[in-house]
Amino acid sequence: MSLPIKQIRKPQAGYPLPFIDDVSINGGLNYLALKADPTLEVIINCGPFYPAVSGDRIDLYWKGSDGNERQVGTRTFKADEIIASFPIPVAVALEAQEGLGEIRYTYTDAANTYPSDPMPCLIKTTVPGNPYSGPNLPETIYINEAMSAPTVDPVDIDLGNVARGAIVTISAWEYMSVGDVVTLNWGGYPLKQKPLELAQVDQTLVIIVSEADILAAGNSDELPVSYEIRDVVNNWSLNSPATLINVDTNVNLLEKPDCVDVDAGILNYDSLGSDSSLVMVRTPAPIFTVGDVVTLYWKGFNAQGAAIETHYELPVASVTGRLRFDVPNEDVALFIGGPTTSVFYTVDSTSTGKLETSRSVMFAVIGTQADLPAPTLENGLVAGVFEPATLPGAGARVSLPAYPGMGEHDRIFLSWAGEDSNGSPLHGSVGEELESADVGVTFEFLVDKSEFMNLGDGSEVLFSYVVIFAAGGTRDSLVATYSVKNVIVGNLLKPHVLEAPDDDFLDPSEPLFTKAHVQIPDNVLLLANDRIDMLWDSPLNEGDFPDFMNIRTDGIGIVFEVPKARVEKSLGRDIVVSYTLTRSGAKLYDSDVLTLFIGSASDRLLPRPFVVEADNDAGTLDPDAVTGTYAHVLIKAADINVEVNDEVLLSWAGSEAGGSFDDSNPISGSEAGKDVTFDVPKGFVDANLNGTLTVEYTVIRALDGLHQGSKPRELTVGRVSTVAPDITLVQDSADISIPDGGETSDTAVTITGTAQANGQVEIFDGVTTKGTALANDTGIWTLPLTGLALGSHSLTAKALYGAGQVSAAWTFSITAETAPLITSLIGSGGGAIANGGSTSDTSVTAKGTALANGRVEIFDGVTSKGTATVSSAEEWTHTLTGLAVGSHTLTVKALYGAGQVSDAWAFTVVAEIPELTIDETPVILDGKIYIYEKGRLEARYDSSTSITRTAQGGVPPYTYSNRGSGTGLLIDPVTGYVRALDNVGGWVVVTDSVGSIKSYYVQVTGVIDVAYLGQGTWSGVNQGAHDRGGWLPSVSELREIYSVFGGSQFPYAGKIWSSEKAGLIPPSYHTLNMQTGAEGSALQNVMLDAIWLFFEEYK
Repeated sequence: MSLPIKQIRKPQAGYPLPFIDDVSINGGLNYLALKADPTLEVIINCGPFYPAVSGDRIDLYWKGSDGNERQVGTRTFKADEIIASFPIPVAVALEAQEGLGEIRYTYTDAANTYPSDPMPCLIKTTVPGNPYSGPNLPETIYINEAMSAPTVDPVDIDLGNVARGAIVTISAWEYMSVGDVVTLNWGGYPLKQKPLELAQVDQTLVIIVSEADILAAGNSDELPVSYEIRDVVNNWSLNSPATLINVDTNVNLLEKPDCVDVDAGILNYDSLGSDSSLVMVRTPAPIFTVGDVVTLYWKGFNAQGAAIETHYELPVASVTGRLRFDVPNEDVALFIGGPTTSVFYTVDSTSTGKLETSRSVMFAVIGTQADLPAPTLENGLVAGVFEPATLPGAGARVSLPAYPGMGEHDRIFLSWAGEDSNGSPLHGSVGEELESADVGVTFEFLVDKSEFMNLGDGSEVLFSYVVIFAAGGTRDSLVATYSVKNVIVGNLLKPHVLEAPDDDFLDPSEPLFTKAHVQIPDNVLLLANDRIDMLWDSPLNEGDFPDFMNIRTDGIGIVFEVPKARVEKSLGRDIVVSYTLTRSGAKLYDSDVLTLFIGSASDRLLPRPFVVEADNDAGTLDPDAVTGTYAHVLIKAADINVEVNDEVLLSWAGSEAGGSFDDSNPISGSEAGKDVTFDVPKGFVDANLNGTLTVEYTVIRALDGLHQGSKPRELTVGRVSTVAPDITLVQDSADISIPDGGETSDTAVTITGTAQANGQVEIFDGVTTKGTALANDTGIWTLPLTGLALGSHSLTAKALYGAGQVSAAWTFSITAETAPLITSLIGSGGGAIANGGSTSDTSVTAKGTALANGRVEIFDGVTSKGTATVSSAEEWTHTLTGLAVGSHTLTVKALYGAGQVSDAWAFTVVAEIPELTIDETPVILDGKIYIYEKGRLEARYDSSTSITRTAQGGVPPYTYSNRGSGTGLLIDPVTGYVRALDNVGGWVVVTDSVGSIKSYYVQVTGVIDVAYLGQGTWSGVNQGAHDRGGWLPSVSELREIYSVFGGSQFPYAGKIWSSEKAGLIPPSYHTLNMQTGAEGSALQNVMLDAIWLFFEEYK
């Protein structure tokens, strides 16, 4: 959508808020706006102002988050300016400090100072994850090494565990703030999270990735998981380092492609130079057959979060070799800065008869992302130079090509900057939001011509744009620079006729007059190949004289000649003289007009008089408007310029008997050069009621006796009601209101309105009269209309009194009758109730369609449940409450037209069962605990290694169990007591007696498994433990294990080896008896029992 510029007036209307493009784009001023470059400026624009008068002043104020308001700018308007732009150095802007402040201005003219409302302005230069600090390296552009890689559990996902999903843990990041939005990039599949709340700040963030999300992202043996953060002013953290995991949920996938230029999950675009990127695909039989077509896909995102996809096709040439795909350099560039690019291929296999898909290679493309192409100015150019004067009235057209990742709801801000003739900066911008039809095609802005008319001649104007992608990222364009030629600013001045020095009258009877000379003003600089068209426009066709001249060289001072004979055709009349300038085939301006009276000064009629109590423009005089003894005729001093002893004669000529009046006014010394007023007795007004008046005057000059008459003022005398007729209500035959602009299916309506008390109005449908109505004593009138045709109708009421005022139109359409329909039924809990379905809700909301602005009645069986009014969008809604348990049948009857009834919607209300609930928040049991041989001996549990959650609602009793096999939990089926068994973790499922199910996930991380290893020498058992991926316990670990499992319950008597050496010569190691707790030592070659410890990592 275009960002509108609204006209304002001073001082009645408020002044427009100041605006900053960066605030419009990002919601505030961020790091890139204020700290990335200390030479930058913040451009604050004030306006537009219609009109801004030369010399008016703008004072700009910026209040910081500290509450201190500082004046940051002041400037005076020049002629024709409508926008005041202030370039504020970023150092000044930063004085407002971090946080929410506001910007306002005052507008001062010759009369007063007017304040604008303040514009909120948020400053936030702290970037999530602090990407602009070490240890970020140039070669890892778009990757923020200052952020931690996420932790992913499990790191191996296959068909056996994908149903459990995955848990991603993200450590708190620097400058973590309320409103930060995290996007988890799971193998290039974005999972956008809700904005952070206060309680989440500086806390570890846990994200559950569902099975559906894992499957949607695809398979890869090095699937990267990373994240990125954007804050409330669009500061971007860059992408975090990635954690690589193995996802293998489809064993039927083909071998992954070989992306030759990818190294350790990174493709460095800058290292490619101008080369393409090589991808190799093996094509072995029997899957591949010569002639099969392999399609290689690159899918991912760019740095701004926009989705990018390219693909390439090659036929299989050999089943013993490889296909070589050379991915164009410019295509690789599309993916720069995105978190993940996924490369895979498909083949429509002749052998299998199926479309086979490969595993994916996933990596990040880093490098330098080029700016988008510069915009193009499509008109107003003459030989490549921008001449604003050549723009058509519609304005400047500025286009930009389709860009990578272009999508619906992207926003584009076009900006331009230049200087006026004094070197002062000029700025402007306009924004659009893309609709679906805009995607993938050249986009064009239309900018008002007035934006460029103050550009200085010989200056430059710069155009650029920024795209704000729907995902939140921004990308700038290159700058297009155009030289400016602006020799004409504003409208062309009126021409001058040399023989009429005062631009007042032209007397062709003067003895020396042979022709009129029309001169184009010298301030109009004409260029070679311009064309000037002069128009001498007379009220009589025979008095017209158009002419034109083609300009051969640059210059000024063009003169047209008008023959005397043509001038004389307009004797006694006013003519209009003007000209038009055409440049490069485009009409630029019509000049201001010169009005001349053709004849002598004495021949020219003086201006009309004014009747003070009359509506002179409308030509009416209401006797009731003459509230005193006299009506007053005013003749303005500038119209007659009377001198001492001049005489002014008034003629008040009425059409009715006794309605005429004459008067005279000799001019005394005190009256010379002033207005002349005549007092006309009110009786000469009343006498002409329902008649007409002609009021004129004559000035008799004392100097030479010259009589100069005036133009007549024609007036109709009648009582003009102060109450104009109005249509206030239109109803159909069922008394349902039809709104202005609405529709009905009824061909009979009743109109109600207001008018002057006891006044008569005539009703029209378009231009066809529909009869008259008489207002009652309170001014209310009604009129029924029948037999109206289908289609559009526009009703107006015309007063048959006074000046015949006409009401505003009341429009509506008559359409074919629309039968009502029930389209949905929603329970109070928000669930949809199907036709024939059931619910436990005793309150339901029915929705449907019917005739726009009509009414419908809802029935349950034969019982009315009330009525509903249909919206202008033909939709109605009605809520039914207190429904009894049992069967219900809803129908809807139209309260318009023939009263059609909808099809029935049947449903059953059943007794309500409370919802089964349990706390479903994921749990992490991370306490340290020893488990002996998968629970053979009772372990020692506490709150860090066990949990009990109790279900509520549903239908008791409840049963607690594991979901699936291989779970690492011990669960009491009756109490729901959950104990850690190993680091596999699992889902705890509760089921009530009618089969309702709820669950929560428990992650276990602190289990150390203990198992009997057998008898052997110390070296033998130590090697055995290591071969199994474990270790012999230390003395302290043996003591801990004894404290839990020791005593008679321990199945092995005698000493147990430790890992700790007791003596060097001969070598010996510490031991502990698990039944007695006695500690000792033994030589390393003695045969003793051993236990071993191992840690089974969470899967």
